[in-house]
Amino acid sequence: MLSTSIDGMACLWDSNKLMYIRTLKPIPYFSDETITLTCISSISADIAIIYQSGKGSRLVLYTVNGDIIGIYETGPGLTISSLTMTNLEEGTGINCIAIGLQNGIIKLLDSWTLSFVCDISVGTNEPVISIEFTCEGKRLYAALASGKVLCWQAISPSSPSLSSSSTLSFRPKSVPNFRMLNPFV
Repeated sequence: MLSTSIDGMACLWDSNKLMYIRTLKPIPYFSDETITLTCISSISADIAIIYQSGKGSRLVLYTVNGDIIGIYETGPGLTISSLTMTNLEEGTGINCIAIGLQNGIIKLLDSWTLSFVCDISVGTNEPVISIEFTCEGKRLYAALASGKVLCWQAISPSSPSLSSSSTLSFRPKSVPNFRMLNPFV
């Protein structure tokens, strides 16, 4: 379990033994940084923490032992408004972190290195206030500030529908390709 405070500190707790484990201290960037979002991987126990300041958002990924895996910064003017991780079993795929931004973009990052994987646009500039992957990681759901919920499904590279559509052409093998699902069709 993870608890956070307004001063940017995050404490890790063992919920079975009901005891304190460690404090994750942020790398000092800006004195006005606060923690706005957190997520813990149920597979690796890696911990993603979003720090927000007047200079933008930054994602810091920690191991359960408190070591920093990587840092991803949005830069000024961009705010991370939602966060989730895939929870694929080891050996079945590379897990990723999805961050929803206030400008209507969802960014996928590799959870090993925080390398950029791809952008998914929600089609408007509405803030993405919540995102979640299904257990197998094949669908991504996003809730927008207006209350609209969107769903994307990963497209298989061998899908027959890809050969007939130039707009859905599959990108290189390491980059996932998603298409919007319409529940009313």
